[in-house]
Amino acid sequence: MTALTAGKRILRIWQVVEKVGLSAPTIWRLCSSGEFPKPIKISKGCTAWLEHEIDELIDAKAAEREPVA
Repeated sequence: MTALTAGKRILRIWQVVEKVGLSAPTIWRLCSSGEFPKPIKISKGCTAWLEHEIDELIDAKAAEREPVA
């Protein structure tokens, strides 16, 4: 583990689906278009996302919404 990822949690696709409420195909499409954090390759058959990057995306989306009157 490098200093960059020390203490950071990774999420598999099913966990990302559960966390953000989007389907797996939608997540992959958004990754391809640059609208969603890119996953990291853990091993040949294992891809995961850094949880803090998903949290940052959620925070950014919440900040973009219209304020409640």
